[in-house]
Amino acid sequence: MNLKAMAVAATVMALVAGLTTAANAATVTSARSALVILVTWGAGNGSPAAPPDTMTPATAAGQIGDADSVWYQSVSQGEFGGWSATATGWLTIAPPVMDPGCGNTFRASIQASANAAAQALGYDLARFTSVVYYFSFLWPCAWDGHTYATNIWLNGRMDYRVTLHELGHTLGLGHAKSITCWDPFGNRVPLAGYCNVYEYGDWYSVMGLASEGSLAAHEKAALGWMAGRVADVPRWGGTYTIEPLEIGSPAIQALRIVDGTDTFWLEYRQPIGVDRGLTAANTAGVLIRVQRPGATLLMDMTPASNLGFADAGLPAGATWTNPGGEVRITVHATGGAGALVTVASTRTLVPDLRGLSLAGARQVLAASSLAVGSVTGVVDNTCNNIGLVMSQSPVAGTEVAQGSAVNLRLGQMPKTACP
Repeated sequence: MNLKAMAVAATVMALVAGLTTAANAATVTSARSALVILVTWGAGNGSPAAPPDTMTPATAAGQIGDADSVWYQSVSQGEFGGWSATATGWLTIAPPVMDPGCGNTFRASIQASANAAAQALGYDLARFTSVVYYFSFLWPCAWDGHTYATNIWLNGRMDYRVTLHELGHTLGLGHAKSITCWDPFGNRVPLAGYCNVYEYGDWYSVMGLASEGSLAAHEKAALGWMAGRVADVPRWGGTYTIEPLEIGSPAIQALRIVDGTDTFWLEYRQPIGVDRGLTAANTAGVLIRVQRPGATLLMDMTPASNLGFADAGLPAGATWTNPGGEVRITVHATGGAGALVTVASTRTLVPDLRGLSLAGARQVLAASSLAVGSVTGVVDNTCNNIGLVMSQSPVAGTEVAQGSAVNLRLGQMPKTACP
């Protein structure tokens, strides 16, 4: 997979939006079926002619019913029954009514005429879960493929890059996006207050820029294909091994971390299965996406590199802290078998320091990533706590940010003699 070339291609000819998001997807297990209607027409109604091209019914049915079906069954680890496909011969229809960019009017015209032509030949459209309308490539159309609900229009494209993407829309998936952010000084950072979102910017999902690479973990989870393989990280974190996403395994292959109003998804890729085209740079670290309303966005965890999202993963030996929350993520090691990751909170609980000496309190606080603040004396009329902590602020059990200071009050001798 040449991701740089794909990024350039995406700027020339974008795929057009489906109307759903991963959050709207539902569990998909039963096999789906598609009728591919090959349509041709002469010039008219503002539309240029679309003569038949080299596409054959066998090629069309084979792409969706064989190649795409095998891909989806692999990505779902057998959870999804895949696709079957039937294709008509070339059917001549009335020229569709053209509107700007081959929009809704154009597509609706094709749909009505193609359905009527197919039904006249005895095809029962109700038997199919999706109908695909294919016509030879037209430059006026500002898209390769378009999906609305379960219907797909293909503008002269019948290949993995387009068909896998559009079929994903019919399952309820939206576009795989990325987020690019800058700090107040104009430096690129993984996440900040000033960011741009790119509609197709996720290089590691067929719902973004990838041509054949897997769906992202959150997309597969939305379709019900990650049961038992997503670990929900507790608030105080933990250490996990994340196995490669496309390995056939029941082990943990994704982490989901809730941090305030953000949710992060972590996954790890290797050149395995449908991800076999990924490069060393693509697979050098752990991919992290932030879930926001309506989208889950790929973050660039190496913003200082010159490779953009081609090396988006957080590499081994690196740590990233969410600037708007309390999560700290460290990747300890990566390899063919998986990535070792620790998730920790930047907040901690203040320990109970009462009865400790100043030196003892300092040691306990350091172990909790806290510091000694002000130290004042308080008369201990019992003389039982001379030189020891009698009270503290914040009190024990208070949740504070790591590095915070705890103020201490140590017992002092009374003016009168101790009893």
